[in-house]
Amino acid sequence: IDAEKPPIYPLLPRFGIRLMLKKGFNDLEYKGYGPYESYIDKRQASYYGKFSSTVDKEYQDYIKPQEHGSHYGTRWLSLSCSCGAKIEVTSPSGISFNASKYSVEELERKAHDFELEESPYTNLILDAEMTGIGSNSCGPELLEKYRYEGKFSACMRIKFSK
Repeated sequence: IDAEKPPIYPLLPRFGIRLMLKKGFNDLEYKGYGPYESYIDKRQASYYGKFSSTVDKEYQDYIKPQEHGSHYGTRWLSLSCSCGAKIEVTSPSGISFNASKYSVEELERKAHDFELEESPYTNLILDAEMTGIGSNSCGPELLEKYRYEGKFSACMRIKFSK
Protein backbone atom coordinates (compact mmCIF):
# COMPACT_ATOMS: atom_id res chain seq x y z
CA ILE A 1 0.00 0.00 0.00
CA ASP A 2 1.23 3.46 -0.88
CA ALA A 3 -0.78 6.41 0.43
CA GLU A 4 -0.46 10.16 0.71
CA LYS A 5 -2.79 12.57 2.53
CA PRO A 6 -3.17 16.03 0.98
CA PRO A 7 -1.55 18.63 3.28
CA ILE A 8 -4.81 20.61 3.69
CA TYR A 9 -6.26 17.84 5.86
CA PRO A 10 -5.49 17.74 9.60
CA LEU A 11 -3.03 15.42 11.31
CA LEU A 12 -4.33 11.85 11.21
CA PRO A 13 -4.19 9.78 14.40
CA ARG A 14 -3.85 6.52 12.48
CA PHE A 15 -4.13 4.84 9.09
CA GLY A 16 -5.08 1.19 8.93
CA ILE A 17 -7.96 -1.24 8.99
CA ARG A 18 -10.26 -2.62 11.64
CA LEU A 19 -11.47 -6.20 11.54
CA MET A 20 -14.48 -7.29 13.57
CA LEU A 21 -13.92 -10.98 14.24
CA LYS A 22 -15.99 -13.67 15.89
CA LYS A 23 -16.06 -13.21 19.69
CA GLY A 24 -14.06 -16.42 20.32
CA PHE A 25 -10.86 -14.92 18.86
CA ASN A 26 -8.95 -14.44 22.11
CA ASP A 27 -5.53 -16.16 22.05
CA LEU A 28 -2.81 -13.81 20.88
CA GLU A 29 0.86 -14.20 19.97
CA TYR A 30 2.99 -11.48 18.45
CA LYS A 31 6.51 -10.38 17.70
CA GLY A 32 6.92 -6.68 18.40
CA TYR A 33 7.23 -4.32 21.35
CA GLY A 34 5.68 -5.76 24.50
CA PRO A 35 4.69 -7.18 26.88
CA TYR A 36 3.12 -3.84 27.83
CA GLU A 37 1.27 -1.50 25.50
CA SER A 38 3.65 0.41 23.25
CA TYR A 39 3.45 3.33 20.85
CA ILE A 40 5.98 5.08 18.63
CA ASP A 41 6.48 7.69 21.39
CA LYS A 42 5.75 5.50 24.43
CA ARG A 43 7.67 2.26 24.55
CA GLN A 44 10.56 2.65 27.00
CA ALA A 45 9.04 0.12 29.42
CA SER A 46 8.65 -2.38 26.56
CA TYR A 47 11.17 -4.37 24.58
CA TYR A 48 11.17 -6.12 21.23
CA GLY A 49 10.43 -9.84 21.48
CA LYS A 50 7.88 -12.62 21.03
CA PHE A 51 4.92 -12.53 23.42
CA SER A 52 1.73 -14.46 24.23
CA SER A 53 -1.38 -12.87 25.64
CA THR A 54 -5.16 -12.84 25.37
CA VAL A 55 -7.54 -10.17 24.20
CA ASP A 56 -8.89 -9.96 27.76
CA LYS A 57 -5.41 -9.24 29.14
CA GLU A 58 -4.76 -6.50 26.58
CA TYR A 59 -7.27 -4.11 28.15
CA GLN A 60 -5.67 -1.25 30.10
CA ASP A 61 -7.78 -0.08 33.03
CA TYR A 62 -7.78 3.70 32.55
CA ILE A 63 -10.09 6.13 34.35
CA LYS A 64 -11.28 7.51 31.00
CA PRO A 65 -11.64 4.83 28.32
CA GLN A 66 -9.46 5.71 25.34
CA GLU A 67 -6.99 4.25 22.88
CA HIS A 68 -5.16 1.49 24.73
CA GLY A 69 -3.31 -1.78 24.37
CA SER A 70 -1.53 -1.08 21.09
CA HIS A 71 1.75 -2.79 20.22
CA TYR A 72 4.24 -0.84 18.11
CA GLY A 73 6.75 -2.35 15.66
CA THR A 74 4.88 -5.64 15.26
CA ARG A 75 6.23 -7.78 12.43
CA TRP A 76 4.06 -10.83 13.10
CA LEU A 77 0.88 -11.57 15.00
CA SER A 78 -1.49 -14.47 15.34
CA LEU A 79 -4.97 -14.29 16.82
CA SER A 80 -6.78 -17.59 17.19
CA CYS A 81 -10.23 -18.78 18.13
CA SER A 82 -11.21 -21.74 20.29
CA CYS A 83 -13.05 -23.01 17.18
CA GLY A 84 -9.68 -23.56 15.47
CA ALA A 85 -9.75 -20.53 13.16
CA LYS A 86 -6.74 -18.23 13.05
CA ILE A 87 -5.70 -14.92 11.54
CA GLU A 88 -2.00 -14.23 10.94
CA VAL A 89 -0.59 -10.85 10.00
CA THR A 90 2.97 -10.22 8.84
CA SER A 91 4.68 -6.93 8.05
CA PRO A 92 8.40 -6.64 7.32
CA SER A 93 8.28 -2.89 8.09
CA GLY A 94 6.26 -3.31 11.30
CA ILE A 95 2.74 -2.21 12.19
CA SER A 96 0.90 -1.25 15.35
CA PHE A 97 -2.00 -3.46 16.39
CA ASN A 98 -4.68 -3.47 19.03
CA ALA A 99 -6.96 -6.40 19.95
CA SER A 100 -9.90 -5.47 22.15
CA LYS A 101 -13.26 -6.70 23.37
CA TYR A 102 -14.47 -3.08 23.14
CA SER A 103 -15.19 -1.17 19.95
CA VAL A 104 -13.58 2.20 19.26
CA GLU A 105 -17.06 3.74 19.33
CA GLU A 106 -17.75 2.28 22.80
CA LEU A 107 -14.46 3.64 24.14
CA GLU A 108 -15.30 7.09 22.75
CA ARG A 109 -18.89 7.08 24.06
CA LYS A 110 -18.28 6.22 27.70
CA ALA A 111 -16.68 8.41 30.36
CA HIS A 112 -15.68 5.65 32.82
CA ASP A 113 -14.33 2.13 32.40
CA PHE A 114 -17.07 0.55 34.54
CA GLU A 115 -19.65 1.77 31.98
CA LEU A 116 -18.09 -0.15 29.08
CA GLU A 117 -20.15 -2.84 27.34
CA GLU A 118 -18.35 -5.57 25.44
CA SER A 119 -18.68 -5.69 21.68
CA PRO A 120 -20.27 -8.77 20.12
CA TYR A 121 -16.97 -9.07 18.22
CA THR A 122 -13.26 -9.20 18.87
CA ASN A 123 -11.99 -5.91 17.45
CA LEU A 124 -8.60 -6.15 15.73
CA ILE A 125 -7.06 -2.89 14.55
CA LEU A 126 -4.05 -3.06 12.23
CA ASP A 127 -2.37 0.31 11.76
CA ALA A 128 0.16 0.76 8.98
CA GLU A 129 0.92 4.14 10.59
CA MET A 130 -0.05 5.69 13.90
CA THR A 131 0.62 9.09 15.45
CA GLY A 132 2.14 9.00 18.93
CA ILE A 133 -0.22 9.38 21.86
CA GLY A 134 1.59 12.27 23.55
CA SER A 135 -0.02 15.67 23.08
CA ASN A 136 0.08 19.14 24.49
CA SER A 137 -3.25 18.71 26.32
CA CYS A 138 -1.26 18.52 29.57
CA GLY A 139 2.34 18.71 28.40
CA PRO A 140 4.57 19.61 25.47
CA GLU A 141 3.44 19.35 21.85
CA LEU A 142 4.05 15.99 20.18
CA LEU A 143 7.47 15.89 18.53
CA GLU A 144 7.38 15.93 14.73
CA LYS A 145 9.11 12.54 14.45
CA TYR A 146 6.13 10.92 16.22
CA ARG A 147 3.46 12.43 13.95
CA TYR A 148 1.88 10.59 11.06
CA GLU A 149 1.85 13.25 8.38
CA GLY A 150 -0.01 11.20 5.79
CA LYS A 151 2.71 9.60 3.64
CA PHE A 152 3.75 6.01 3.87
CA SER A 153 4.58 2.90 1.96
CA ALA A 154 3.80 -0.23 3.91
CA CYS A 155 3.38 -3.91 3.36
CA MET A 156 1.01 -6.01 5.43
CA ARG A 157 -0.13 -9.56 4.69
CA ILE A 158 -3.26 -10.97 6.31
CA LYS A 159 -3.95 -14.71 6.20
CA PHE A 160 -7.04 -16.49 7.54
CA SER A 161 -6.97 -20.22 8.21
CA LYS A 162 -9.01 -22.92 9.90
